[in-house]
Amino acid sequence: MLSIVCGFYITSYAQTWELQKEENGIKVWTSPSGRAMDDSKVTALIKADMDDVLETLMNPMTYPDWQPKAGKVTILSESNGTTRYHMIVKTPIVADRDVVVEISQEKTSNGYTLPMTSHPEAVDETKDIVRISIYDGEYRLVQKGNGVEVTLEYSTDPGGNIPGWMLGNAATKEPFEIFQGLKLYLE
Repeated sequence: MLSIVCGFYITSYAQTWELQKEENGIKVWTSPSGRAMDDSKVTALIKADMDDVLETLMNPMTYPDWQPKAGKVTILSESNGTTRYHMIVKTPIVADRDVVVEISQEKTSNGYTLPMTSHPEAVDETKDIVRISIYDGEYRLVQKGNGVEVTLEYSTDPGGNIPGWMLGNAATKEPFEIFQGLKLYLE
Protein backbone atom coordinates (compact mmCIF):
# COMPACT_ATOMS: atom_id res chain seq x y z
CA MET A 1 0.00 0.00 0.00
CA LEU A 2 2.81 2.41 0.92
CA SER A 3 4.56 1.80 -2.41
CA ILE A 4 1.34 2.61 -4.29
CA VAL A 5 0.90 5.87 -2.37
CA CYS A 6 4.58 6.80 -2.91
CA GLY A 7 4.31 5.94 -6.60
CA PHE A 8 1.24 8.15 -6.95
CA TYR A 9 2.95 10.99 -5.11
CA ILE A 10 6.03 10.87 -7.32
CA THR A 11 3.99 10.55 -10.53
CA SER A 12 1.62 13.37 -9.66
CA TYR A 13 4.49 15.78 -9.13
CA ALA A 14 6.67 14.65 -12.04
CA GLN A 15 7.45 17.52 -14.36
CA THR A 16 6.69 17.14 -18.06
CA TRP A 17 9.04 19.02 -20.36
CA GLU A 18 8.13 20.02 -23.92
CA LEU A 19 10.90 20.86 -26.40
CA GLN A 20 10.30 24.41 -27.66
CA LYS A 21 13.46 25.28 -29.57
CA GLU A 22 16.55 23.56 -30.92
CA GLU A 23 19.09 25.74 -32.69
CA ASN A 24 22.90 26.04 -32.85
CA GLY A 25 23.32 23.12 -30.45
CA ILE A 26 21.06 24.72 -27.82
CA LYS A 27 17.83 22.99 -26.74
CA VAL A 28 15.12 24.68 -24.69
CA TRP A 29 12.20 22.96 -22.99
CA THR A 30 9.35 24.45 -20.95
CA SER A 31 6.93 23.04 -18.41
CA PRO A 32 3.78 24.64 -16.96
CA SER A 33 4.48 26.19 -13.57
CA GLY A 34 1.13 27.64 -12.56
CA ARG A 35 2.72 31.11 -12.42
CA ALA A 36 2.96 33.90 -15.00
CA MET A 37 5.97 32.24 -16.64
CA ASP A 38 6.55 28.55 -17.39
CA ASP A 39 9.56 26.74 -15.94
CA SER A 40 12.53 26.46 -18.29
CA LYS A 41 15.24 23.94 -19.03
CA VAL A 42 18.07 24.63 -21.48
CA THR A 43 21.07 22.56 -22.44
CA ALA A 44 24.12 22.92 -24.69
CA LEU A 45 27.58 21.51 -25.15
CA ILE A 46 30.11 24.23 -24.35
CA LYS A 47 33.46 23.59 -26.00
CA ALA A 48 35.57 24.80 -23.09
CA ASP A 49 37.39 23.43 -20.06
CA MET A 50 35.32 22.49 -17.01
CA ASP A 51 37.29 24.96 -14.85
CA ASP A 52 36.49 27.85 -17.21
CA VAL A 53 32.78 27.00 -17.32
CA LEU A 54 32.62 26.61 -13.54
CA GLU A 55 34.50 29.85 -12.92
CA THR A 56 32.21 31.80 -15.29
CA LEU A 57 28.99 30.50 -13.76
CA MET A 58 30.22 30.96 -10.18
CA ASN A 59 31.38 34.54 -10.85
CA PRO A 60 28.29 36.77 -11.19
CA MET A 61 30.54 39.71 -12.09
CA THR A 62 30.91 38.10 -15.55
CA TYR A 63 27.14 37.88 -16.11
CA PRO A 64 26.82 41.28 -17.85
CA ASP A 65 29.44 40.05 -20.34
CA TRP A 66 27.29 37.16 -21.58
CA GLN A 67 23.73 37.47 -20.27
CA PRO A 68 21.84 39.91 -22.55
CA LYS A 69 19.63 41.42 -19.82
CA ALA A 70 22.13 41.42 -16.97
CA GLY A 71 22.84 44.88 -15.65
CA LYS A 72 24.76 45.95 -12.57
CA VAL A 73 25.86 43.09 -10.32
CA THR A 74 26.82 43.48 -6.66
CA ILE A 75 28.39 40.65 -4.67
CA LEU A 76 26.74 40.55 -1.23
CA SER A 77 28.75 37.70 0.28
CA GLU A 78 31.16 34.91 -0.63
CA SER A 79 32.25 31.95 1.45
CA ASN A 80 33.04 28.25 1.04
CA GLY A 81 32.03 28.03 -2.64
CA THR A 82 28.81 30.00 -2.13
CA THR A 83 28.14 33.45 -3.58
CA ARG A 84 25.14 35.65 -2.88
CA TYR A 85 24.62 38.50 -5.34
CA HIS A 86 22.18 41.23 -6.33
CA MET A 87 21.61 41.88 -10.03
CA ILE A 88 19.63 44.44 -12.00
CA VAL A 89 17.79 42.87 -14.94
CA LYS A 90 17.33 45.30 -17.84
CA THR A 91 13.95 44.79 -19.49
CA PRO A 92 12.63 46.62 -22.53
CA ILE A 93 9.21 48.29 -22.42
CA VAL A 94 8.41 47.38 -18.78
CA ALA A 95 10.13 48.38 -15.54
CA ASP A 96 13.57 46.90 -14.85
CA ARG A 97 13.73 44.03 -12.39
CA ASP A 98 16.19 43.03 -9.71
CA VAL A 99 16.96 39.70 -8.12
CA VAL A 100 18.99 38.40 -5.17
CA VAL A 101 20.36 34.90 -5.73
CA GLU A 102 22.64 32.57 -3.84
CA ILE A 103 24.61 30.15 -6.01
CA SER A 104 26.79 27.36 -4.66
CA GLN A 105 28.70 24.42 -6.08
CA GLU A 106 28.59 20.72 -5.35
CA LYS A 107 31.04 18.24 -6.91
CA THR A 108 29.46 15.23 -8.62
CA SER A 109 31.04 12.08 -10.04
CA ASN A 110 31.27 13.62 -13.54
CA GLY A 111 31.10 17.37 -12.97
CA TYR A 112 29.24 19.85 -10.77
CA THR A 113 25.78 20.91 -9.68
CA LEU A 114 25.28 24.62 -8.98
CA PRO A 115 22.05 25.13 -7.00
CA MET A 116 20.54 28.62 -7.02
CA THR A 117 18.07 30.00 -4.51
CA SER A 118 16.44 33.42 -4.46
CA HIS A 119 16.67 35.56 -1.32
CA PRO A 120 14.37 38.54 -2.05
CA GLU A 121 14.53 39.79 1.54
CA ALA A 122 18.33 40.19 1.53
CA VAL A 123 18.30 43.63 -0.11
CA ASP A 124 15.83 46.49 0.33
CA GLU A 125 13.62 47.06 -2.70
CA THR A 126 14.25 50.13 -4.86
CA LYS A 127 11.61 52.47 -6.24
CA ASP A 128 10.88 51.92 -9.96
CA ILE A 129 12.53 48.47 -9.96
CA VAL A 130 10.37 45.35 -9.57
CA ARG A 131 11.73 42.60 -7.33
CA ILE A 132 11.88 39.10 -8.79
CA SER A 133 11.00 37.17 -5.65
CA ILE A 134 11.17 33.69 -7.21
CA TYR A 135 14.28 32.50 -9.04
CA ASP A 136 15.28 28.99 -8.07
CA GLY A 137 17.02 26.28 -10.02
CA GLU A 138 20.37 24.78 -10.82
CA TYR A 139 23.09 24.42 -13.38
CA ARG A 140 24.37 20.91 -14.02
CA LEU A 141 27.83 20.54 -15.58
CA VAL A 142 28.85 17.18 -17.04
CA GLN A 143 32.28 16.55 -18.54
CA LYS A 144 32.07 15.26 -22.11
CA GLY A 145 34.92 14.31 -24.45
CA ASN A 146 34.74 17.54 -26.43
CA GLY A 147 33.57 19.98 -23.77
CA VAL A 148 31.08 20.43 -20.96
CA GLU A 149 27.39 19.68 -21.25
CA VAL A 150 25.69 22.52 -19.37
CA THR A 151 22.04 22.28 -18.31
CA LEU A 152 20.13 25.06 -16.59
CA GLU A 153 16.77 24.26 -15.09
CA TYR A 154 14.92 27.04 -13.30
CA SER A 155 11.65 28.41 -12.06
CA THR A 156 10.93 32.13 -11.88
CA ASP A 157 8.21 34.71 -11.70
CA PRO A 158 9.16 38.12 -13.13
CA GLY A 159 6.79 39.94 -10.77
CA GLY A 160 4.82 43.08 -11.48
CA ASN A 161 2.48 43.57 -14.40
CA ILE A 162 3.82 42.27 -17.69
CA PRO A 163 1.57 41.99 -20.74
CA GLY A 164 0.77 38.40 -21.70
CA TRP A 165 2.19 38.88 -25.18
CA MET A 166 5.61 39.61 -23.64
CA LEU A 167 5.52 36.56 -21.40
CA GLY A 168 4.29 34.27 -24.17
CA ASN A 169 7.69 33.06 -25.28
CA ALA A 170 9.94 34.41 -22.50
CA ALA A 171 10.40 30.94 -20.97
CA THR A 172 11.97 29.88 -24.29
CA LYS A 173 13.61 33.06 -25.57
CA GLU A 174 15.45 34.15 -22.43
CA PRO A 175 17.24 30.86 -21.61
CA PHE A 176 18.15 30.46 -25.29
CA GLU A 177 19.73 33.94 -25.35
CA ILE A 178 21.60 33.26 -22.10
CA PHE A 179 23.12 30.06 -23.47
CA GLN A 180 23.89 31.71 -26.81
CA GLY A 181 25.84 34.34 -24.87
CA LEU A 182 27.55 31.73 -22.69
CA LYS A 183 28.73 29.79 -25.77
CA LEU A 184 30.09 32.94 -27.40
CA TYR A 185 31.81 34.02 -24.19
CA LEU A 186 33.51 30.68 -23.50
CA GLU A 187 34.17 29.28 -26.96
